[in-house]
Amino acid sequence: MKKMSMACMMAFGLTIHGFPSTPITPLDLYLGTPEQKREGFRESLRDAKKLRECVLGLFYSCWGKPVMPEDAEAFKLVSGLSDAALEAALLDAIREYSAKGWHAWDAFHPSKDVRMSYVYLTGAIKWLGFCAEAKGKKLLKGVIMDNTKDGDYRRFAIDSYMCRADANERWAMIASFLADDLRLVIIPLFDVYHAAVCEYGEAEGDTKKRREIAAAVCVALAKEKNRLYFARGNTLPADWSKGYAESPQRKATLEKLAGIIMDNALDGEFRQLAINSYMCCANAKERWDMITRLFSDGMRSGTLPYFDVYYAAVWEYAQAYENPPKREMIVASVSAVLAKEQDEKAFANGDKLLVERSAEWAGSPQRKAALERFGKPPAPEAP
Repeated sequence: MKKMSMACMMAFGLTIHGFPSTPITPLDLYLGTPEQKREGFRESLRDAKKLRECVLGLFYSCWGKPVMPEDAEAFKLVSGLSDAALEAALLDAIREYSAKGWHAWDAFHPSKDVRMSYVYLTGAIKWLGFCAEAKGKKLLKGVIMDNTKDGDYRRFAIDSYMCRADANERWAMIASFLADDLRLVIIPLFDVYHAAVCEYGEAEGDTKKRREIAAAVCVALAKEKNRLYFARGNTLPADWSKGYAESPQRKATLEKLAGIIMDNALDGEFRQLAINSYMCCANAKERWDMITRLFSDGMRSGTLPYFDVYYAAVWEYAQAYENPPKREMIVASVSAVLAKEQDEKAFANGDKLLVERSAEWAGSPQRKAALERFGKPPAPEAP
């Protein structure tokens, strides 16, 4: 196993025989290192070569454990290094091992160099998120925007960049992805829509920036071609802005979601994503219109896993506490659908919710007929 430099091992109180059986993080080392040894260690790290060896040794030691912010911070504390000094060491390592090429991790790869390049590049890219200055940010942006780079490698880079960048830099990066048709394919697991919504939340009090974010997301959603990402990404409530609530883009968004929801040929869980997004960005009238469509024969039961249309209807009933006519309309609609429900489980769910809210339904002939149809005669009325 690769060993740290002698100066590094002495500073951390390790023997020349190598690492303990379990990986040690920089935070573990910092907490267990006497102050007098830290001083000698700091002196040794003024040598750029020893600093580089020590950092790479730590990446090897910590392999298999997540890179945590406190690890980098603890290393900076015990080493006394500035962000610029640590950044320089990381950039030097990235330049050297990038020349050997990026390869996905393979524990059984015959080439040790390939395995070590992955370990060192991964660690260096991730640690840049805790110390990168102008040069480091420039390198991270270059990796992110390079379509020839592996998607996972670029994902590490964007995580680090978003960690280190300020609010304006983060939004500039997000905006560039919103304008890129390949944004969600080239960097796996990076949800640009979620990132935009987070930036919207962080911009509290900055009305101009919030309008800019809302407008950019609306434009991106309007031209989104990937239906899965569209369903996953549409988390914009109608109250983001009055302009968005009345915009053609929002109406087009709802129509596209409705098309996914009503397409029986699509996967149920995919349609579930769409119904969740629709209910999030629709207003009260639009939500109820969708519920009534789902109440139609053949749509309400079984085609949308985990979505209980009866529960959704009762939720709308609760929201209409200041609108008695709407409540009466909801009860009448749900009663009519329950009376002809053919799915026993769906009927049981809807019946339980409605009985608690409508005495008229509880004693209705339609309910008694439905219960008898499922072999569950109604309980006798109390004397």
